[in-house]
Amino acid sequence: MKFYKTDWFLKISSLVIAIILWFYVVYQENPVYSTWITNVPVAMHNVSADFESGKLVLMNGNNETVDIKINGRRRLISTVTDRAANNVYVDMKNVTEPGTYNLPINANFGIDGVEVLQIKPDKCTVVVSRVVTEEREITVKTKNDVQEGFAAGNISISPVSVKLTGPENLIDTVAECSITVDLAGVVEDIRGSYKIKFYDAKGSEITDTSITKNIEYADVYCPVYAAIQVPVVPTLSSGKNASGKDVTAVCVPAEITVKGRHESLEGIKQVATEVIDVSNVEVKTETQVDLDLPEGEFFTDIKSVKVTLTVAE
Repeated sequence: MKFYKTDWFLKISSLVIAIILWFYVVYQENPVYSTWITNVPVAMHNVSADFESGKLVLMNGNNETVDIKINGRRRLISTVTDRAANNVYVDMKNVTEPGTYNLPINANFGIDGVEVLQIKPDKCTVVVSRVVTEEREITVKTKNDVQEGFAAGNISISPVSVKLTGPENLIDTVAECSITVDLAGVVEDIRGSYKIKFYDAKGSEITDTSITKNIEYADVYCPVYAAIQVPVVPTLSSGKNASGKDVTAVCVPAEITVKGRHESLEGIKQVATEVIDVSNVEVKTETQVDLDLPEGEFFTDIKSVKVTLTVAE
């Protein structure tokens, strides 16, 4: 049996003829049809010079993409994708002030015979903010405690402020510029540079790179002192009042923490109050009295105590 008389020959011949007809229709006849091109980037045209100078900034809208349905001859449509990048755009000529703009998206491929049927989405929301610079105070936060028997002194920082530059609406969300110093187990003075971080009103860190600062770090010094507990002793002008009745005194708090260098704390066994005149005390009396701190390189967070004077019956 000859091959051209078999079913296989007829099937192969039909396939070849179909392919030839398809190529003829597609490339010779060049039919009209519709198709979608997807994820086409949207360009910004006629952008104000204030954006280039840094006075205004786009908060969103500059990375939008759209899907476009087009109609035209097959050979023409095949050239559209290469030309789509800058021919799908939003006209920014009226965007000259901070605010929110809902602008139409345009598509013009410049190809006769190619028609734009649909753009999805057909509008772009553009949010524009003014760029501002503000100076904010740097605060210092601490976490954990120094080793037992020691106490941290007042922390100093340099510089004391930082300048923030960025979109106004983002700068307004910055509630705190601070650094954090970890005191866990510390027994010596702390010196170092610490990174400045931003936080919103809820305490969440702001990491948006749209906000820049003139400095990244601040220098911190935190003295660490030895700390001892000593009793507070009331100092009375006399043990009796003018009527000859005994007067006793009790201090609240009865003990205080004294901080200083080790050598400065040597010999400190107690802290006395200033002299309390009891001559006219006839009934139980409460009064606030300053402490009479001896000279030396030490200090206490409490400068006065409450003294209760009691007159014996």
